[in-house]
Amino acid sequence: MQTVVYYLKKSANATTISLWRRVFNGDPAAGQTPQELIEGVESMQLRYGLDSTMPDPDGTIDSYVTADGVTDWGRVVSVRMSLLLHAPDAAAADVAVPASGSVNDVTITYPTSGSKYDRRVFTTTIAIRNRI
Repeated sequence: MQTVVYYLKKSANATTISLWRRVFNGDPAAGQTPQELIEGVESMQLRYGLDSTMPDPDGTIDSYVTADGVTDWGRVVSVRMSLLLHAPDAAAADVAVPASGSVNDVTITYPTSGSKYDRRVFTTTIAIRNRI
């Protein structure tokens, strides 16, 4: 049994933000070293797929909500995760880039000063085992 925590913090070279993970396996001496996974991650947004059919769940996702919107974690059947990443190199000065974007229903306003970057959102949905 392991617990894996994913989070955003400054990259190892301190030039950008990265997605990191830390694995906890019950042994304090092993597996707990933070691992940098992806550089250039500006935002990570999670939504939880709820089966709110009453009285008995039918296995169909009725809505996606944030963690504070989950009242019964036993009804969560999936997790939708979105990452906003920016390119490693700045865009040319004459390239038009959007001022904002949507990441899993959250509007992100991009910085207006400094270098401009091409950005992309990557989204995946993960089914919770034994729930669907």
